Amino acid sequence: MKKLTSLTVLLALAFSFASAAAAVGAARTVYSAGSYFDKGVSKACYWKGAVRVELPGDGTHSAGALSIFVSGASVYTAGYYSDGTKEIPCYWIGAKRTDLAGDGRHNSRAVSIFVSGKEVYTAGYVSDGGKETPCFWTGPKRTDLPVATAGGGEALSLYVAAGTVYVSGYSETPQGKTPCYWTGTKRTDLPRNTQVPGNGAANSIFVVKGTVYAGGYVADVDKDTPCYWADGKRTDLPVDKPAAMESYNGYANAVFVSGGVVYAAGLSQKKLVKDADPVYTPCYWAGAKKVDLPGDGAHKGGAYAMYVAGGVVYAGGFYSNGTKETACYWTGGKRIDLRAGSDDSAVYSLFVQ
Repeated sequence: MKKLTSLTVLLALAFSFASAAAAVGAARTVYSAGSYFDKGVSKACYWKGAVRVELPGDGTHSAGALSIFVSGASVYTAGYYSDGTKEIPCYWIGAKRTDLAGDGRHNSRAVSIFVSGKEVYTAGYVSDGGKETPCFWTGPKRTDLPVATAGGGEALSLYVAAGTVYVSGYSETPQGKTPCYWTGTKRTDLPRNTQVPGNGAANSIFVVKGTVYAGGYVADVDKDTPCYWADGKRTDLPVDKPAAMESYNGYANAVFVSGGVVYAAGLSQKKLVKDADPVYTPCYWAGAKKVDLPGDGAHKGGAYAMYVAGGVVYAGGFYSNGTKETACYWTGGKRIDLRAGSDDSAVYSLFVQ
């Protein structure tokens, strides 16, 4: 199986954000950003409904679209492409690519995009070959974000509210990855498990009336627990109850707040076939209620994106049939497959208009 991107980024990918005040109407268009493999090369794209739109890289090497935002009639996507020696962060307006500043020599990615007024904001990371530095770009201008130690970190999601840029991610420490968010350039560390610090990450961020919500996970000695934070207060999310002496992992990859309810999309381990090992399956949480999303009923899958409009819950991700991973989104729990190549594909971000 080909791995489309690192777990961190996937968990990060995530990540789609838009105003909770989407227009109310019967007919809605679902925009999905992602990638698919063609002859061993990852291709960046987005789908408008079921129609795929190709996004250009350098024409030869891998590329990926990790976030999408729609403003008026314009579609904005963020991601990266490779020139054969390094990954270059970029965003597209329609199919027109704009490159963003990395260090010019090492891998960098834009993993989240948000449009406010006439300004395009993107967030991600730049590498110096030894560590990653979290950052965001305002148009082409890059702002590096402070981390706890020289170990670096990554920005995984971005939201703009009342002119303030909010970014979530993690910061490396000697005890592991610390989930955090930045308000402008001010970092706020989020609580994780105190007995066994372990790793954690804030994969997604959403802001409503000054309250900062972040979705992600925290780790302890034997499992990773999906969770969200509301102004720093952590709420752990349920996963399936495992058999004795087992622990099931879970991750919240995207967060969305609508009507006072916190929604989170992600994946959690579940035993689908008797006497077989548990696999990751797509799901979302509405408050503390876990809702499973259909795959093929026997193999793994995951949800990386979430949107709520008109009371309908949309999630995006992939499912596997055991030989191939297929990009899809779910509308009210109903799965819709998206056309891609003959190999693996996935959706990392959603916007509903």
